[in-house]
Amino acid sequence: MKTCGNSKCYSDLCASNKTRGAVGCLDLSISEDSVDPSRVNMMELWESEAALRAWRKIAKPPKTDVKFDAGNVRKHEISHSGPPF
Repeated sequence: MKTCGNSKCYSDLCASNKTRGAVGCLDLSISEDSVDPSRVNMMELWESEAALRAWRKIAKPPKTDVKFDAGNVRKHEISHSGPPF
């Protein structure tokens, strides 16, 4: 198993992930966790639930030897966002 304590680990995920170019994907961020080197943080922002569902129907997982903990994946729905101040 590869650990994620180096830039190669998450760059492999970024390079193999085509989510950012998908119709309806507004943002994608994959980064090493600054506290836990065995953890990679992923954030996706979609224009709609329908766009996300359409992507999930055709998406294939990236080819990487990074261990994936499916029990630690959460979907958050945000109803509003605006300026922080």
